[in-house]
Amino acid sequence: TEPVENSAGRTDVEGCCWWGRGVIQTTGICNFGKLNYFLGARAAEEGRPSRYPTIDFCKDPEIICSSKEFTELKWIAGMFYWVESLQSYNERGWNYFAELHRFVDGGMSDGGSFINAVSGIVNRGCHDPPCKTGEVDGMSERAGNFDKVLSLTLLPNKDEIEIPTKAEEFSVESHGTPSEGHDIKPFEPVKGETSAKEVLAILDQIKDRIDNEVFLYQGSEPSTVYRYQGFKSGLQVMFDSGVAGKFFYLGDDSSNGYLYGLVNIAAFLGQSMKETIQYDACDENSWDLVNSKYPLSNACGQLGQSYQDYHCSEEEKHMECPVDPNMSIKGVTHAKWYGAPGPLFCGPKSEYPFTGYWDYGYECNNPWADPPEYCTDYEGQRAGRYDNTEPVENSAGRTDVEGCCWWGRGVIQTTGICNFGKLNYFLGARAAEEGRPSRYPTIDFCKDPEIICSSKEFTELKWIAGMFYWVESLQSYNERGWNYFAELHRFVDGGMSDGGSFINAVSGIVNRGCHDPPCKTGEVDGMSERAGNFDKVLSLTLLPNKDEIEIPTKAEEFSVESHGTPSEGHDIKPFEPVKGETSAKEVLAILDQIKDRIDNEVFLYQGSEPSTVYRYQGFKSGLQVMFDSGVAGKFFYLGDDSSNGYLYGLVNIAAFLGQSMKETIQYDACDENSWDLVNSKYPLSNACGQLGQSYQDYHCSEEEKHMECPVDPNMSIKGVTHAKWYGAPGPLFCGPKSEYPFTGYWDYGYECNNPWADPPEYCTDYEGQRAGRYDNTEPVENS
Repeated sequence: TEPVENSAGRTDVEGCCWWGRGVIQTTGICNFGKLNYFLGARAAEEGRPSRYPTIDFCKDPEIICSSKEFTELKWIAGMFYWVESLQSYNERGWNYFAELHRFVDGGMSDGGSFINAVSGIVNRGCHDPPCKTGEVDGMSERAGNFDKVLSLTLLPNKDEIEIPTKAEEFSVESHGTPSEGHDIKPFEPVKGETSAKEVLAILDQIKDRIDNEVFLYQGSEPSTVYRYQGFKSGLQVMFDSGVAGKFFYLGDDSSNGYLYGLVNIAAFLGQSMKETIQYDACDENSWDLVNSKYPLSNACGQLGQSYQDYHCSEEEKHMECPVDPNMSIKGVTHAKWYGAPGPLFCGPKSEYPFTGYWDYGYECNNPWADPPEYCTDYEGQRAGRYDNTEPVENSAGRTDVEGCCWWGRGVIQTTGICNFGKLNYFLGARAAEEGRPSRYPTIDFCKDPEIICSSKEFTELKWIAGMFYWVESLQSYNERGWNYFAELHRFVDGGMSDGGSFINAVSGIVNRGCHDPPCKTGEVDGMSERAGNFDKVLSLTLLPNKDEIEIPTKAEEFSVESHGTPSEGHDIKPFEPVKGETSAKEVLAILDQIKDRIDNEVFLYQGSEPSTVYRYQGFKSGLQVMFDSGVAGKFFYLGDDSSNGYLYGLVNIAAFLGQSMKETIQYDACDENSWDLVNSKYPLSNACGQLGQSYQDYHCSEEEKHMECPVDPNMSIKGVTHAKWYGAPGPLFCGPKSEYPFTGYWDYGYECNNPWADPPEYCTDYEGQRAGRYDNTEPVENS
C-alpha cells in the first residue's frame, strides 16, 4: 500500500537476490561468485574442473536451497565458507589449525577457549570478541552444541568409558513403561550412600573444570556468584538433611546407581546454567520491558504476575510467609549489560508513594559536569538510573513496591510467599521455633528472603533454594504417565540415547510446568541450549569413570607433537593441514555409525523436532564433495594420518556443526529469514540486507574481484524457506522495479485465515502459514 524502508533506507528489491542461503548463510555477490567460479557453470565454461557444470550460482543462487537433486548444496555452501574463513584463519597469533590441534593434544579441556574463539570468528569476525562489532550472539549455546556433537561422535570409539551404550548391556531392571494417559505409581528413590560417595568423589575430581567450563557468565568468564564449593555444600545439605523427608537424589546402590545420580545432577545444572548461571545473577533481573521502560515495580512480578500472591495449596497454606507491607529490601545482583537495570527493591508506600522506571539510556558517568556526576546505583554501573519522577506501571498495573519482596532468588529462582515459607518451615527459624530439626535455626527466610543471595557465611543457600525446588517439583513430578524417576532410570538403562526426549521433558517442566510443552503457557525458552548444557555437564562428569573410550583426557597421554605456541600479537606461520585419507575413512565410518542419532538428536528444529531441511545424507554428500574435490586446492579437513588424526577431523566437524545448529538448523531454514524489525515492521526490502547491510555490495578483494557475480537488475527470485512462528514473515524475494516499483512490509499481525468472510480469505503466501501477509500499499525502508 505504501513504501516501507529497511534499515539501510531501501524501499525496493531490485538486484536484491543475494540474501544468505545454506547452513552457515552464504551471502553476497562475492561468495556466490566464488562458488560459481570454482564449482559451477563458470568453471566449466572457462575450462576448469567443475563439480556442477550445469549450475550457474550467479543466475540462480536459490538453487542452493531449492535443488531436490543436489541436497548437499546447502551444506557445501556452508563448508565452502568454513574452508575459506575458518580453516584459513590466521590473525594476531591465533591460527585455526594450530589451535584445533592444541585443543585435542591438550586432552580436549581448555575451559571453552577454542570453541569460543571459533564462535567469535563465525559470528563477529575475530577470535577474541567483541572485536568492533559486539558480543557473540549465543556464545554458550554454540559451545553447548559443540560439546553435544563432539560427545556424540566420540561414542563409537570407546574403549575407556564405563558407560554402556546399548540397553542390553545394563543389568539393572527396567522400572516399567507408564501407561499413556495415566499417572504411574510414583517411583520411590532409594538413598544410595555408596553411590553418593562415588558421585561426590567424581565431582571433586573435576571441580576445577566445573568452575571454569560449566559455571560461566555469558559462556566464557567464570561466574563470580556460582562456584563449586557452594554447589557441593548445598548438595551435601540437600542429600544428608533434605526437606520433609525428601532429598536430592544421588543414585542408588545398584550397578548403575552412580549414573542415575550423575544424570540427575547434569539435568539440574543444565537448567541452572540457562536460568541464572549464564547471567551471573542470584536475584531475579528486571527484564520485562513495558512500553519501552523497565518499571521499578517489576519487583512485584513480571509478565503480569504477582509474586506476593503465589500461594500454597490449601493443605500447605500454613507454611506461607506473611506479607509485611513495611519490609524494605534491595537485591545484591543485577544484569550487567551497558545501562542494565539496577537491583530490584521493595519498600512501603510511606517510603515509595509511587515508583517510576529504570532509564537505561541515561549517561550517568559525567565527571565534567558541574557538579560532577557518577554512576553510583551499583558497582560496575556504566549507564542508567532509577527515575521516580512519575508513576510507571508494570505489566500487571502496579506503580508501587509495597509487599513486593518475593522476587526470584537462587540458582533456579525460588519465588513467592509459598516457596520462601516452605524453606523457613523446613530449614529455617520457624522449624527451630516450633521444635523441628532446623539446618539454619537463626535464619528467618520470611523476614529476610534476600539472605539467599547476600549471605557470605552460607554461600550454599543460593544452591539449596534451587535444589529445594528440584526436589519439590522435578523429583516429585508424576503427571499423565510421565514420572521423573522412572524416565531418568529409563534414560540411563537405555544407553543414554533417546533423541533428547528425557532432557526436553525436564526443560518443559522447569520452564513451562509440564513434560510435553507447549502446555498452556507456550514454547520452552532455550530448549536446545538447555539440552546442550545437559550434554556438556553429563559428558564432563563421565570422564573420571572412563574405561572404554580411546580418547585420552590428559595432555601427557598423547603422543602427537605440539604444533607450537603462537607469539602473542604476531601472525604465526600458517599450519598446513595434511589430507589424511585414512583419518577421513575413519571419520566417515564413525559418522555412519551414529547417522540416526545425528538426524534425531543434532539436526533438530527448535531443539526437539527433526529438521526437514538438514538431513544426514545431504551432510555426508557435502562432506565428501568438499573433502574429495574441495575448492581451489582447499578441502574440508577430516584429520591427518597421525595417531590423533581422526580426532582432529571429529573436532573440526563438531565445531562446524555446533555453529550450523545455531545459525540455521534450529530454525529449519535454508534461506535467510526476515528478522530485522524497523519501526515495528518487517520491510520486504530486508532481502537487500538487514541491519543496514547491502548484500549486493559484498565485494571480493581486488585480487578476487573477477570472481564476483554481476548484479542483474531484472533477476526475480523467491526463497523456498522462511521462519515458522505464528505470523512469521514469508520468504524473501527480489525483482526489478518494473515489477515492484516500491516494496512495503510483512504485516505479521494480519489474520489471513478467515473462511467466514465474503468472499472467504485464506493464508496462501506459504505452506503452513497461520497469519500475516505481504503489504505493498506503501514503501517501507529497510534499516
